[in-house]
Amino acid sequence: TNAALVFPGADWEEATPESQGLDSAKLQSAVEYLKPNAGADGVRELVVIRNGRLIWKGDNIDHRHGVWSCTKSFTSTVLGLLIEDGKCLLETRAKDVVPELAEVFPDVQLRHFTTMTSGYRSVGDEPAGSYKHGPSSTPFKPGPQPLFTPPGSQYAYWDSAMNLFGLVLTRIAGEPLEELFRRRIAAPIGMTNWDWGDYSVDRGLVVNGGSGNSNKHVFITAREMARFGLLFLNKGNWNGRQLINANCIEAATSVSVPATLPWAQPESEIDGRGC
Repeated sequence: TNAALVFPGADWEEATPESQGLDSAKLQSAVEYLKPNAGADGVRELVVIRNGRLIWKGDNIDHRHGVWSCTKSFTSTVLGLLIEDGKCLLETRAKDVVPELAEVFPDVQLRHFTTMTSGYRSVGDEPAGSYKHGPSSTPFKPGPQPLFTPPGSQYAYWDSAMNLFGLVLTRIAGEPLEELFRRRIAAPIGMTNWDWGDYSVDRGLVVNGGSGNSNKHVFITAREMARFGLLFLNKGNWNGRQLINANCIEAATSVSVPATLPWAQPESEIDGRGC
């Protein structure tokens, strides 16, 4: 039988896999498989949580590590909070927040950014070696033509679009994304050992990296990241307190881009359709 879900206080409760209904030998064999298939750190920064209890941990889970494009999940969570606050809608047009978009990208909505179907392309987005998915260092300068049009008609994993999305959300929020996320999500779930890279300053406000590229990502430990995962697993509810609307979590963890949608940029090799 599954044990009841618990939430960590200052620390995670540690438990054996068996006490949480898992076979420790099978879990260990999965970890052994992962070790040579998980990049340079192997499983040193791996934590496995079951029912809110820590049942496996590597020896370096307190190392604060840049998480690159996992940052995008923090960005889209901020979108959910701002919709909940009545500050915007999925249908809100980006040009109403960033007027420079009106000429080439008049129909791009927030929903297109968060599903990577905007077709946004900035100045400087030409492929840089193997980096073919929006490498521009000037993501807030709209390019002269879109990747594709109309928005929503194709899919392209595109970092510049997510960075611009971060700017749009910062203006809507009226504060840095990191501050909003810290107050509404991180602090209530006890996520303390983390920060969010600054991309630039706009109208006196820090704009955190919306995408996670250029080293402007969220820096966090595995022990802390697991809290964010547990919040999602429990549909935005933390120990009886609904921190973000369950509908937002459902939308964020459901297929938003059909597998049949055209892929605008196969050379990027990053295909999120049907995921």
